[in-house]
Amino acid sequence: MPSRSFEKDVQIPLQHLAAATLVHWQEIPEAVRSAIVETATSGAFPDLPRTTSLHEQIARLVRYSGENRD
Repeated sequence: MPSRSFEKDVQIPLQHLAAATLVHWQEIPEAVRSAIVETATSGAFPDLPRTTSLHEQIARLVRYSGENRD
């Protein structure tokens, strides 16, 4: 299993991947979307910064991306 420690050199590709995922979010099956959000908010990545309302912030971001699609 790859390390969950993210080096600076992968931050930009991760941001692009996250943005691309949001662009196609509504095309992703609901079960997969739920699994992605659960993994992101579960503390599975201890090297990444946490916030007290990470789950709500992710939900807002997903709603925002869905509302602003062409």
